[in-house]
Amino acid sequence: MALPNQSSAFVPVTLNNILGVQPDGTVVSNLFAQAGRVVIVGEEPLLEITRTGSDQVQFDLYAPTDTTNRVEITEHLPPNEAWTLLESIGMTNLFHALPPYSVTNQSLFIRAIREE
Repeated sequence: MALPNQSSAFVPVTLNNILGVQPDGTVVSNLFAQAGRVVIVGEEPLLEITRTGSDQVQFDLYAPTDTTNRVEITEHLPPNEAWTLLESIGMTNLFHALPPYSVTNQSLFIRAIREE
């Protein structure tokens, strides 16, 4: 359970000592477990980036509903270059997938900022 005022985070979940029992009380012997994660959405947005192809990435934004969040990119960290708005998103759910984004071999910096 997440605590009140918990910071946003990707929390890994590992499973061990798992026991499966059928409704009649018989122990299940063919049980397989796989680790996973939980996404805790606090006040600040979280941004996840996944490579979807050799030249594309997928941005997934996690943020509280009824907030507006900016996803910005730059190839060089300021003060050398300003951040460029990729998309401004009004959250109606806790999760929003942006369209795939084409990338090159250059560095790319991405950030999500909650608008006030």
